[in-house]
Amino acid sequence: MGGWFSVAFNNEPVFPLAELLRDYASCTRLFLEIKSRKVDRRSGHSLQLTEILVDMVRTQVPRRFYPHLFILSFDREVLALAHRLESEWSCVWNVDKEDPGSHPEFVKAICVPVKHLTPQLVQEFHRMDKQVMTYTCNTPQQADYASNTGADVLMTDRPAWLVGYLKKGREPE
Repeated sequence: MGGWFSVAFNNEPVFPLAELLRDYASCTRLFLEIKSRKVDRRSGHSLQLTEILVDMVRTQVPRRFYPHLFILSFDREVLALAHRLESEWSCVWNVDKEDPGSHPEFVKAICVPVKHLTPQLVQEFHRMDKQVMTYTCNTPQQADYASNTGADVLMTDRPAWLVGYLKKGREPE
């Protein structure tokens, strides 16, 4: 699994979700994305996976850390079910197009590709008291643009680089 990042990480096992929840929910925000392909929606697997995830979080994460949980999906039904099962969690609707159109009222945030992010979109969602997240900020230009639009969360495949880049940009010369 880790070979995607570097050959040095080839054959690294996937970190079990239960361990991740148990070990990290108390010290950081967790963004849990539920993938939902057409075949999974038709078979009902997406909704089953959502129920399994909710149950796992409930058993592994103390309630006081629920404000740190974000459930993301491109699938509105997945988000609706997650919200019905656990309304305290923040649901984030992933959108992969330029105009997101209407969004489910219960979502706390929208997540759009950086190429479709605009200051107007950020302002519109902020007026509705919703956060705007963006992906994938892997270059200085993408990070600068996303920051300048007022996006609340920048997602990247290179977290150590992005943290360093943003810190460097904020330090006085």
